[in-house]
Amino acid sequence: MEFDVLDSLDDLGYSVSEEVKIKEAIEIGPKSIAFTQLIEWFSKQLQAICNLDSCINAISDPDDSSSFVLEVSSFLKELKCPYKALVTGNISQRLLDVKSRIALVDYLCTELQAARMVYKKMKKQKAFEIEVDTSTTASCLNAIQEVLDIKLGENDDPITVFSEIENEVKEKISSDPISIEKPALEESLSEQQWDSLNVLYQDFLLEYKVRRELLLSRLDVTIQSFKWGEGSKGKETEIKIAFLSKRATLKKIPAVKLSDVIASRESVFILEKTSSDELVKNTKSSLNRILISSVPDRGGRPKEQIPYTEMPKWSKRSGGGGGGRGDYRGGGRGGGRQGSQKKFRGPKGGDRPGGNFDAAGSY
Repeated sequence: MEFDVLDSLDDLGYSVSEEVKIKEAIEIGPKSIAFTQLIEWFSKQLQAICNLDSCINAISDPDDSSSFVLEVSSFLKELKCPYKALVTGNISQRLLDVKSRIALVDYLCTELQAARMVYKKMKKQKAFEIEVDTSTTASCLNAIQEVLDIKLGENDDPITVFSEIENEVKEKISSDPISIEKPALEESLSEQQWDSLNVLYQDFLLEYKVRRELLLSRLDVTIQSFKWGEGSKGKETEIKIAFLSKRATLKKIPAVKLSDVIASRESVFILEKTSSDELVKNTKSSLNRILISSVPDRGGRPKEQIPYTEMPKWSKRSGGGGGGRGDYRGGGRGGGRQGSQKKFRGPKGGDRPGGNFDAAGSY
């Protein structure tokens, strides 16, 4: 295979079980799950070393190949890829031939090799420097030290650290008790109560996870609908690139934990209206300044509707009513329906010319 791709993958530590599978994956391209998994491995390796924002995700369905090509384009632009065939032109036309796919794999191989070499060189230069743990626990501990102005030694054990934090917190509370809110949970809970609370927490976690999935799905559909507008034609790539970086930070699982119950204060019971000034200051825009002019009244108020009046009931006609107009309508007043069926003769039997006709005037 060109560029000795298989040898480079083996040197980098990517498990290549069969050469035939890699060749087939490269020949199929973005619709191959194995090919997308290979590119995903490269992106994660480079992201960890170079602190990149973009990342490529492997597909689970061949129909998702278009989104994979888009992520590849965004990732290569952040890497400042020199191959114009991989970063310019119509995205749907990229990676269509085997030559461009081999060039992509070869470029990622060389980039990863260079990144590892630079990283090892920098690590040797900083061998005598103290490495700071950037985990969540360490960052929270550093924040506590800054707020409480505590200086901890390197050899302090956890018990000493937490005892110093506890003493400093008690001193702050006693010096200014008014400025510190009371906790929402003042009584201690039993083990059984904590178990019940944990079950309730799991139920809420599942419910809000479904809600977040719904909102994220609506967000994805909204972004997809932008490309249908006249103003966004030709800007589909820019919209997707700007969206993917922010979309990756939105998670389906809520960040609220059970431990937040202990840290909550009385202010958690105060519910702010969505129209309050405190919340509107973060959401207001230029559209809020537009005043809607007077609009025609469309009604719709049940209390102002006209009362409904029923139609009078139908009843039979009385027998003594007027029913005719002379001899031709039944022969005088009171002729009724029977008079209307009376027939008259023509010249031989009456004064009227023509044939037989009834009282209604029909021949």
